[in-house]
Amino acid sequence: MVTNIGGIRYKYKVVSRTKKEESYFLIEAIHCKTRRTSTISTFNPILSKFNLDVNDGKCKESVWLVAKTELNFLKETAINFLSDRQFQKYLEKVLDEDRKQSEWENFDTHYN
Repeated sequence: MVTNIGGIRYKYKVVSRTKKEESYFLIEAIHCKTRRTSTISTFNPILSKFNLDVNDGKCKESVWLVAKTELNFLKETAINFLSDRQFQKYLEKVLDEDRKQSEWENFDTHYN
């Protein structure tokens, strides 16, 4: 399932899927003006919202393999904080800095 959330300068996709016994989760940011994308699941502002221990294996991977029972929690939590305008302002400042430094290479061809 993909949930789209509109931000200020970015659009966010919260992706949660289950295939057989395996579930995965990720968050993607799309810069509205350039349509450049990045998976942001490992960004510090995102990790802090999930209260994850830095030694948690999820912190190292863009796509998180999780138990089905954890998937709904992650999805609901992400939708809540990504919908918050105050958090969006902070997050988008960090995303702007990252995008300028790392030149996001992915390009969203399905952007509306």
